[in-house]
Amino acid sequence: MPRESRIVYSQKAKPPRPFPKRPLFWFAGIGLFLLLLAAAAYVANLPALAVTGIDVSGADAAAEEIRQSVQTMLEGKFLLLIPRKNFFAVSGNHIADELRRRFPEVASVRVDKDFPHRIIIRAEGRHLWGVYCRREGTAPPAGCAYLDTDGTAYEELERFAGWLLPVIYGPAPARLGEPTVPAGILRFFGDAQSGLAGIGAKPLTLSFSTSTPDDARLALAEGWYLLVTASRPVAEWMDTLRAVLEKEIGERRSELEYVDLRFGAKVFYKFR
Repeated sequence: MPRESRIVYSQKAKPPRPFPKRPLFWFAGIGLFLLLLAAAAYVANLPALAVTGIDVSGADAAAEEIRQSVQTMLEGKFLLLIPRKNFFAVSGNHIADELRRRFPEVASVRVDKDFPHRIIIRAEGRHLWGVYCRREGTAPPAGCAYLDTDGTAYEELERFAGWLLPVIYGPAPARLGEPTVPAGILRFFGDAQSGLAGIGAKPLTLSFSTSTPDDARLALAEGWYLLVTASRPVAEWMDTLRAVLEKEIGERRSELEYVDLRFGAKVFYKFR
């Protein structure tokens, strides 16, 4: 009986599988990141890089309030790691924007940093021009605020009485720190002051018609008022007013209720 043939194949030993390298790179990257983060946090918290001095100039009345406000901005930390008072974390532009928002009475703010501990703040206050009120005909006038020479409202007046300052009445409430009265209106009032001074008159208030915005009413200290067109040069209607006062009204000037100068050479007036 023939023998059954057998062929035996030897199995080659399989080499061991290498440990995957990708997780090693991930762990190494995360470790390096945490190490750098810890180093950055350590450096950021060094007292040598902390802002400790805040110098404020140019706003004497509000200097201490500005200083305290900036100190409040520098409290706490970014991402629970970097102190806000770290010299390199302080943003001069951000501080300036915040101060302009919080202090409408400040016209301009400049913030500089002096390495490694100081912030230098130069603030310029507003120059008072007069008063803006939202509504006329109430006692006292409602919704009033101080106006600067640029027509910006910057401080509310709860109780306003007397006429030591010029007053402009408008339809909208004043928004502190924002332009409220156009510069052209302020110039118009100034021109009217100069022109009326030549006839011994002083304007106290200026208001505009809601239906015809170009029609302006100037109330005078003598107790009567003028109706004029704001777009016309003051010199034009001043010549007309002077002629009417001299030739037609004369000694009855104190009895006037108003003089209407809106129609050129055709003038209307009324006595009380």
